[in-house]
Order: sequence, then C-alpha cells, then structure tokens
Amino acid sequence: MTLQPDQLITTNAGIPVVLRNTGRHGLGVFAVETIRLNTRIDTFSGERMIPISHDFRFLLPRPTDAATGNRSTCGCGRWPRLYRMSYGFGMSYDKCADLVLSGLIRVDDPLQIDNRLYLILEGISYYFNHSCDPNAGFRNESDLFAIRDISAGEEIRYDYSSVVSPAVPISVWIMECGCGVANCRQRIGHVLTLPPEQIALYLKHGAFQTYMLNELQQLGVLLGNHKGLGKAKHSLTHSWLSPFCEARTSAGGKGIFAKAALNAGDIICIQGGHVMGSHDEPVFSNGGDFAIQIADGFALGTKYEHELEDTDYFNHSCEPNAGWKGQIFLVAMRDIEADEEVRFDYATVVSLEGYDFSCLCGAPGCRGRVTCRDWMIPELQKKYEGWFQWYLQEKINKLKSPAK
Repeated sequence: MTLQPDQLITTNAGIPVVLRNTGRHGLGVFAVETIRLNTRIDTFSGERMIPISHDFRFLLPRPTDAATGNRSTCGCGRWPRLYRMSYGFGMSYDKCADLVLSGLIRVDDPLQIDNRLYLILEGISYYFNHSCDPNAGFRNESDLFAIRDISAGEEIRYDYSSVVSPAVPISVWIMECGCGVANCRQRIGHVLTLPPEQIALYLKHGAFQTYMLNELQQLGVLLGNHKGLGKAKHSLTHSWLSPFCEARTSAGGKGIFAKAALNAGDIICIQGGHVMGSHDEPVFSNGGDFAIQIADGFALGTKYEHELEDTDYFNHSCEPNAGWKGQIFLVAMRDIEADEEVRFDYATVVSLEGYDFSCLCGAPGCRGRVTCRDWMIPELQKKYEGWFQWYLQEKINKLKSPAK
C-alpha cells in the first residue's frame, strides 16, 4: 500500500496515527489522540538483511527474473548512510552507486535489530523521524513504545543513536541533525556518542532494544549494575575504551591515540576499577600511579600491577582534547583527528595535597608544573567549566556561590 500525506493509519499495535509533512524533515508520523507513557505504538516490520562485509555493505535481493525465476543479488552500500536500493536487472555495483548519488533511485536507512542484523523498513515504520529529545523508544527487538505521554497532534520521534551499535564506526555512520529541539546534538552517531546522562535516561525508561542492552552489558562497567540490565554477561576489562582508540608508544612512554577521527562529545573511556583511599593508591615498579581522584579522599582505578590495561595510560596535556563528565566518563572536548593522542589536563582531576610534577607536555600554553592546586586557578576554572571531575566542579561552584 502506498502511503500518502494526511493519511489516517492504524499501526499494528492498534494506535491511530496520521502521516503529515513536518515542514522540517519531510513526512513524519503524528499522534491522532493522546498516547500514554509505556504504550506500545508500533512494531517495526520489514525485510531482514545481514551486511556482507566489515564496512556493513548489504547483500540485497533483486526482483525475481521472470525468465529464469532466479533472484540474483547485488552488494551495495554507500556511506555515510546505509542504503537499500531499488534497481533493475543487470545493474552493476558502480551503476547502483551512481544512481544513489544522483538521487535517481530511492534509498532507505534500515533499523538495526542485532549486532549484524537489520530491518529494511516498510510501511509506516519508514516514516518515524529522529529527535535528540524523543518521546518514544524501542524495547525488545523492534517494539516502539511511548517513553512519556504524547499529546494528540504531536510528532512521534525516537533517537536514532539509541539503535546504532558501538560496532558501527563513527567514520561510517554519522548524520547531521536538524531535529530542532533545544538540546539538539547537531550531529548523531552510534549509541556511545550519546551524552552519559542521555544513556542513563534511556536506561531508566527501558528505551533500548534487547541487543543494545546486551551491548551495554558487555561494557562490563557501572552500566551493567543499572536496574533492569542485570549482571553483565562478562567484563572485558575493569574499564571500557572506545574501539576507535588504542594504546601506542608516545613521547611520554605509553599513551592513548585515536585510530579514527572522533567527534566532540564522543565517549572515549568509561573508567572502572577499585575504589581506594587516596593515600592507599599504589605506586608501581615503574614509579607510576594510575588511579584517578573521584572525590576528596577517594580514587578509582588499578590496585595491582598485573591489572594494568590501556585505559590506565591517558597522559596529561595543558591543552587537552578530552575532559570528564561526572566521575567515570572521559569525553572528547572537541573533534579529534585520527592518530592524535588523547590527553586530559590532570588539573581537572587532582586536589590531593602534595601532588606536584614538572610538565613536559609540549603544548604552547604549557604551565611548566602541574600541582594539586591548579584547579583553583581562575583561568583554568573558566577554561574547563563542565569538564572537571564532579567533586572538583562542585568545589568550584561553591567557591563561586555567595555565602548564605
């Protein structure tokens, strides 16, 4: 059935909706009557597809050849989006690509429903748009639910990032966003490009598919302890490092480098380990200490030398490209180029009395020394506002607040 603008449709969940022009991003799906929190809106349907290569190129069936009865196939995928092609017989891959780029054939974005399984969306499912502040989200495999009350006449939208696996490289799937909400992220990528507080919100509402919950479980960190997730299937390490980063030898010994370009706001590391008293933090045989201070008197990180892993080797810079959100999320402060070292300013973490070392970071604005009192420097407080460890940002906020 061909859908038309202003057409009244009943979803397979029995919810009446209408297809309308949004005035911003083409056609969209709108509620006809109030949809209450936790109501199933639709179960997305379509043909299931599996990528045929590591770059997620799809092997898509052609129409049946009337003469032979055979369904020949064409591997076709042109990034930055995942494409379904409508093509004729005997069309080469290059020809398919040319027609996509010229806009002469229709392209679709599929819905990811497992690590390497996608639905090529059909019917009303195709027309649900993205929002960075959604009113709907997915549960189970492809069930769309209301995550708050949705008013009659309101467009029904979900967050596209919530359904894209961390295994899909940012260099492969990224989209400029024009959703128009006040907290629009401007660019959207896979689930770990979501702000930490957004991940927590979707977990609270149960707005992740089963496969995505498993992906988050396999991070093996604090996400696995969230109510509703249960225990992680396994812990890869005590912390999580973005698959687009790796440890390499640097001028300061070992460091963490971007394997591919990262975007501002990408989660680089989720810090885990042992919670220790700051004065109990061990110093290992190489003279290094690797935990990060997370509160007055407390540190988080590696307690035993045999536990050392890549996430313990983030170096300092007086001109950093990464900073902290909360206590455990290390996030890109700006776009980071491939092969660039990822570093944060230790001033955003440390206040332990006696902490002091000569700095050789090489940045144009190098301070020369890094000390336990650097967080008190007004220029740094302004420069790193919102990027300090939670406890330090709280200290700074109290200092700036007038005494009552």
